[in-house]
Amino acid sequence: MTVSEHMADSLYAVRGFVLDWSRAFAFYKGVLGLVPGFRSDDMERAEFEAGGARLAVERIDGSDTEAGTVLTLRRTQLDSTPQTGNIDSPERGMKGT
Repeated sequence: MTVSEHMADSLYAVRGFVLDWSRAFAFYKGVLGLVPGFRSDDMERAEFEAGGARLAVERIDGSDTEAGTVLTLRRTQLDSTPQTGNIDSPERGMKGT
């Protein structure tokens, strides 16, 4: 199986964690002009439409271990045989299972 057979078709979503949710929301909506598809002030979370993908912005505590960015990829056609394994790619800075 080649690398291209494991590739995703497109980017589905990016989830970013921020310390100042109100400021981040104002930036993505006001400065970048992204349209919010979901907003919860209580949860301090919003999702924006971003060129066929979604950008989720969520407030976290500064000591939260989830800090970082999460990419979700879309694959429209699945192989008939499930594949398992590690997706480590040190040259691209990726690690996962």
